[in-house]
Parts: sequence; C-alpha cells; structure tokens
Amino acid sequence: MLNRHCRPGFTLVELLVVVAIIAVLIGLLMPAVQAARESARRTSCQNNLRQLTLASNSHLEQHGTFPSAGWCWQNGPDPNAGYGDMQSGSWIYNLLSFIEGQTLRDQGVGLTGTARNAAVLKVVESPVATITCPSRRVPSTHAFTHPGCFVGLARPRVIAPTDYAGCAGSVNKGVHGICASAACGSRSADGTAASKLSNEQREEAWRRSGGYPHRTPGLNDATAVNGVIAILGRIRPAHVKDGLSNTFLAGERVLWPAQYSGSYCENDQGWTVGFDWDTIRWTTDPPKEDRRIPPDLDPGCQGYFGGAHPSTFGMAFADGSVRTVSYAVDQSVFRGLGSRNGSEVVDPTAQ
Repeated sequence: MLNRHCRPGFTLVELLVVVAIIAVLIGLLMPAVQAARESARRTSCQNNLRQLTLASNSHLEQHGTFPSAGWCWQNGPDPNAGYGDMQSGSWIYNLLSFIEGQTLRDQGVGLTGTARNAAVLKVVESPVATITCPSRRVPSTHAFTHPGCFVGLARPRVIAPTDYAGCAGSVNKGVHGICASAACGSRSADGTAASKLSNEQREEAWRRSGGYPHRTPGLNDATAVNGVIAILGRIRPAHVKDGLSNTFLAGERVLWPAQYSGSYCENDQGWTVGFDWDTIRWTTDPPKEDRRIPPDLDPGCQGYFGGAHPSTFGMAFADGSVRTVSYAVDQSVFRGLGSRNGSEVVDPTAQ
C-alpha cells in the first residue's frame, strides 16, 4: 500500500538550498582550479624558455657563438645571410633550426627577387608556439601598424609577437641597433645587397660591442652592448668573463596587458626583427609583472624583463640552466647578472 506520508521529491526551498551549497563549493574550488591551471601554464612557459636555451647551446656548438641579435628595427630576417654578422634578423630567427623550425628557417633559401621577398614576408607573419607563453595567449598574430616597414619587403599585414627576449646586458640607453634602411619593397635581385651594412655601420657596431673583436683595440664605449645576445653575433664563451652560470642569456619579457593582442613600441614588429624592443631586454631596471607596470609608464618602451605570472618569472643563463626569479630580486644582483664582463660579485642563487 502506498504510504501517503512519503514525499517523492524535494520542495522548491530544498532545491534552492542544494543549488546554493553547490555554488558555494564551486566558488571554493575555483581558486584552486585556477591556480592549478596557472601552474601548468607557468611550467609550459618555462619549458619554452628551456627549449630556447638548449637551442642556443646547439647554435654555440655548431657556429661557435651565441645567436646574433641581428641589426635593428625594420631589419627582418634574411634566409641567405647565414648566422653571423650579416644576418639582419633576430636571435630567435637564428635558433629556428634548433627548435624544430627548420622549414620556417628555410623559407626563401636560394630564392631571389620577388619570390624570395614573398617567402620572407610569410616568415615575418608566422606565429611560433615555442616563443608563446600560454599565460598570455595562444600562438597568434596582430595587425602591423608600425609607420615604417621591413627593409626590402612589402608591408606585412600582421606580425607575430614573442614572449621571450635575449639579454642585451645591464646598460639600457635605448636601442643600440645598427640599421640598414631602404625603401619599402626595394631590394636587389640577389635579395641582399640593398640591406648590406656599410663599412661605417660595421665599424659602429664593432665600436659598440665593447668586448669582442673590433677595429679599434681598447675602445670601450659607454653605450656598449655588454650582454650575451648582441649585435653581429660574435659573442663566444671566452667573452663571458663573469662566467656562464653568472650571466643571463634570455628571459621572459614584460608586456603591457592591454596590448597583448595589440601594437605598441615594445610589441609592434614581432619576433623576426633584429636588435629592437620586441626581441631584446636589459637588466638596468628591476623586473616587472605585467599587471604591475606603473600606470605612468604604460605603454612606454622600458625594456623590462618580467612576465604574466604572479611572484616569479623565468630567466635562462648562458650555461643552459633556467631558473625562476622573484620580482623582488635584489636589483644589484639582477643588474650584475645581465652583463657578461662587468666583474660584478653576485650570487645567482640569492634571488
């Protein structure tokens, strides 16, 4: 017989209570879930940096030098110019062969004229997963809005950003790149002559090198690039007087959060450009977390290392190691680790 006093279901009030309890539990769990996701993204980001470090060591073994930082803003890559001082493209471009990017690095090899320029333009517009930190975005592109152009190429429609920068040293007095300029789209039939450095420009690059072969022995300019990732790609382990384990190679670079997918002076030419805010950084100033860049500096070009993660970010050393660094790192230690030959007394573990 049916028990008339049994209720087959919940009342509306009871259902609302259950829903409220579930909502509270979800609210309690979400921070833990988000923290776990960020931890995974941070690990992936550091693995990318580790891949770049291993690639740099492979470049060192094959070519005898750390990867060249290229020439200057507006100077993109040249697939026929090798890996040394005549390579105008970025240090990342020089590492493509060692991060499973050989196909991209070979775009335009052996080609001339229009065919070569069209192939290089595709490289400029191509995103690369290894240089993308998942805490910021997936591999992507954004509109190219820079008023200039890339020497010898048609104007790109888009550029692909990088979340990592080579360490150009401890002295930031602006971008010290050596530029070769030409009208947009113009380039000789061999694809290189319009952008070759003049003797004066090469002399200037050597003069600013301040520590590797140049034509004026003993000259040490105050604006010298004293990092491992430098113009013309002539830095060898012997030039790292401070020791490979005491010298930064590269690291995560800070970006203005509002412009992750936009263009401003530190994010307007992409990962292929030579010695420029987009691809290099200095340790002159303390590192910053993206969301903590002082509002009065947004979106100015400051050249900071840093990242999108809370508390710490990743830096790679010239010996191949990758370590986490606190945003609260002692500034004298951080600055000293940026130069290759400053004779600073630093403890890289005291971070």
